[in-house]
Amino acid sequence: NNEDHYSLTPYRHISRKAKKITPKEWIDIGEGILEVIEEIRSR
Repeated sequence: NNEDHYSLTPYRHISRKAKKITPKEWIDIGEGILEVIEEIRSR
């Protein structure tokens, strides 16, 4: 059987449905950079 022959090779691929991970909070990169600049200026 062809499937048995290839069942243990490192090249076998079984596709799975992707799971999307989204954080509950996030900061826009532009806002984050501005916050860092303001924090540095205030020191």
